[in-house]
Amino acid sequence: MHIIQTDLKHNLVMIKPETTNDLWLLEKMVTPGCIVSGKTLRAIKIEQGDKETKIKKQIFIKLAAEKIEFNEAGSQLRITGKILESSEGEHGYHTFEIMPEEVVTIEKEWKQYELERLKAAKFKHPHILLCVLDEAEADVAVLTERLNHVCTVQGVSGKSLGSESTDDYFDEIVAVLLEHAADRIVIAGPGFAKENMAKHIKAMNKELAAKITTDTVAHTGIPGIQEILRRGTIEKIVKHSALAEQTRLAEEFFTRVAKEEKVVYGVKQVSSAVAAGAVETLLVSSACVREHEGLMKTCEQLGGIVKIIDNDHQAGERFLQFGGIAALLRYQIREK
Repeated sequence: MHIIQTDLKHNLVMIKPETTNDLWLLEKMVTPGCIVSGKTLRAIKIEQGDKETKIKKQIFIKLAAEKIEFNEAGSQLRITGKILESSEGEHGYHTFEIMPEEVVTIEKEWKQYELERLKAAKFKHPHILLCVLDEAEADVAVLTERLNHVCTVQGVSGKSLGSESTDDYFDEIVAVLLEHAADRIVIAGPGFAKENMAKHIKAMNKELAAKITTDTVAHTGIPGIQEILRRGTIEKIVKHSALAEQTRLAEEFFTRVAKEEKVVYGVKQVSSAVAAGAVETLLVSSACVREHEGLMKTCEQLGGIVKIIDNDHQAGERFLQFGGIAALLRYQIREK
């Protein structure tokens, strides 16, 4: 994400999204009522004598957003709304079809947590491959701001490690890893397969081997991948990982709930804690942001930190089941 200009006095931020993930983040920032402006293509009527033709022309448009749609497959963010201003005097409705490397200006009352997410997005998010395996199968996922499961590779159940079948299994995993140009690779599992996999890679591709970190997890499959996120392994090897931070915060919440220690959840309890100035970190599910904006603003004014937990990963889904709003407290408070 390239933040070209920030003018908070006038609530303006000019942004150039650089990746599909940047568009995904903007989709969460742009809400109905936001003022969005930029250059865009639009069919313009041209009169030539008695004839009227339409041509596509790049013009400036400012609109009030009404409908926001993120199309991941097309790497496009569509923002539809009523035209407020146009360089060609256009009226009616228009749809911005924003793609990576296109500049857009967003005017809204920016929340501190939104500015922090934009600031974090300025950093190039490394592509991290997570591979969890045993002798039977391997699951590979790509982690950027989000987690995407790539594939499952079937292993050599019943075969001994070191056999030709095992080498074929490892070769197939390596092919998947090479297909995705990763900055770092985490290979994990409950047994010895991870170490043998790492040795196999080191023997055949030293450049790929230099990117590898191994870790021990209790599970394979998707649960094993989620376990890597919970353990803090990602945060140890990369500086900026929004998903890893969200998972860590959600797990901290679950741990405190189990211990009944410096935590509250639910609107009534959280509201009381915010009013008392007892909130250190306010956690809000991305599914509930709009209904809790007032509470989030109050929390920030009283010195609390607001963090959004996206609900499109396992820890976020589980957090939403607790009501989607919780607070990690500075000190224990008694419920009235």
